[in-house]
Amino acid sequence: MDFLIEDGYYLSDGHEHINWHAGLKFESINYIAFWFKKNNVVNYAAKDGIAVFDKSEFASEGEYELIGDKVKVYINRGNKFEVKRTFIVIQKGQVMDENDEIYDYKYWN
Repeated sequence: MDFLIEDGYYLSDGHEHINWHAGLKFESINYIAFWFKKNNVVNYAAKDGIAVFDKSEFASEGEYELIGDKVKVYINRGNKFEVKRTFIVIQKGQVMDENDEIYDYKYWN
């Protein structure tokens, strides 16, 4: 299955985030996006309240492996604080993570 579409990013649905600080309630909707690039490089970004991303916002970098219909993402690979994420390719332009969260492909604006 051809997974890579490099002229855009994969965007999560919004996640409601509630934070209490000094008796004040702060609410926001958070979005996470992954930009899969050539040479097994993945960039990722997160935003509050805005579901549109620009290339310049993808400053954080990791790597990925495509194995069949699974995409394994590694952030800080080999480091003490390594993070692993696994996505399953549902169809071209749509992946699902280990928490059944769907990420849809979006073209750059």
